[in-house]
Amino acid sequence: MLIRNVIERITGENRLRELAQTVAQSCGDAIWTRVEGGIENMSTPEARGYVRGRAGIIVRRQVSTAAQHNEVKPSRHSRLLELTMQSVIDGMIQRKLAHTHVPALERAA
Repeated sequence: MLIRNVIERITGENRLRELAQTVAQSCGDAIWTRVEGGIENMSTPEARGYVRGRAGIIVRRQVSTAAQHNEVKPSRHSRLLELTMQSVIDGMIQRKLAHTHVPALERAA
């Protein structure tokens, strides 16, 4: 029984991670619209906190809906929320870095 419990826990975690990625992608554009202008000149840690604060309501709603549709146990909802928020934050930081303009170096002739 112990081995079976370990396998179920591992596969359950993988399922939650996949669901979290899917939920994060589905709400990414809505969150980007909220944070895009605010994080342009922030450091990465500062931007992470800003995204976490601005994305909270959207992520909680999407996680609640996804948990119901995918029959996630109530005891796993907080873990799903945590994984989704982390995926959202990582995605927003990647977008921020992709949109950051890096001036070209000028070289003397």
